[in-house]
Amino acid sequence: MKIQYHKHHIIPRHAGGTDDPSNILKVNTAMHAYLHKCLFEEHGRWQDEIAWKGLSKQLGKQDLHREMITKSLSNPETRLKMRNKKLGRTITQKHADALHAGRRNSKNSEEHNKNISVANTGKQHTQEGKENIKLGLRKRFPNGRTSPTKGKSPSIHTREILRQQNLGKKWWNNGIISKHTHEILDETWSLGRIK
Repeated sequence: MKIQYHKHHIIPRHAGGTDDPSNILKVNTAMHAYLHKCLFEEHGRWQDEIAWKGLSKQLGKQDLHREMITKSLSNPETRLKMRNKKLGRTITQKHADALHAGRRNSKNSEEHNKNISVANTGKQHTQEGKENIKLGLRKRFPNGRTSPTKGKSPSIHTREILRQQNLGKKWWNNGIISKHTHEILDETWSLGRIK
């Protein structure tokens, strides 16, 4: 197994450290996590806590992101830095128009949607993730409809795909449940659907 090395800042950048080679150690992931744990225990900085927990896999990517946003925005020093960065910044009118318009009406390209689909293939939602999805759908559809397609007829294209998938399928039942399949099932199953 190949060991993955990280660059660890002896004095972290969030504490004023630089990228100077004298301030950088080459360490493996476990050592990197341990060093951030030590820094957190010594100085109590939230950035080191998040680095330690992320590197040691105590927090997943979503939890890390949430913690970083929550802790950075609750820190007055960070809010002041963000405010000072924005002061005096100007943007073009085209950029301003794009920001105001947002992405509400934009559509992802087919290639982008395909990449998202491939990346998500086989992934399972956590129970918390499922609850968040349900909550989002309830906010989006307050009248109780929890799906954008519920109650709508499928398009001609969708109906054709479904028809092609069902060609040659037969209904089978075992007296308790029904199955719609291309397979020929054993003698405990008989043709027909339970009503």
